[in-house]
Amino acid sequence: MAMHVFLLMLLFLHIKPSVIRTAGAHDVICIAKERQALLKFQQGLVDDSGQLISWGTRDCCTWRGVLCNNLTAHVVSLDLHRQDFSFDLPLTGNISTSLLELQHLNYLDLGGNNFGDGQNKIPEFIGSLGDLQFLDLADNSFIGEIPHSLRI
Repeated sequence: MAMHVFLLMLLFLHIKPSVIRTAGAHDVICIAKERQALLKFQQGLVDDSGQLISWGTRDCCTWRGVLCNNLTAHVVSLDLHRQDFSFDLPLTGNISTSLLELQHLNYLDLGGNNFGDGQNKIPEFIGSLGDLQFLDLADNSFIGEIPHSLRI
């Protein structure tokens, strides 16, 4: 029994409780500078499926695909991966440098969209997102080499 409790405690030490949300819980309001950065990012997009219809309310922490840290209210995750390839139209347009304003972003998933459109390279600036731990740009029709800033 004691071993189970010890293992459970170890598990909790590896989970970042500040980014865990319970269903329906919402106790932070996003930081205005980060909200503006997301809105600027949205301006460069074409969203023919209306995936980002929730973007525009006062609190960006409630927007589709946006996750904020419960303690600091910083945006830590942006997940706009195209879920349903048979129905949803992909997001297109340009990936704005405004994402650099999201200095605590550690998860960025833009997979399954069409930002590259077969003509664009992966934006070099993405390598400057210092806290980024996860990046998915798969199925975006980018051309060219992976920027040096993203190479391991």
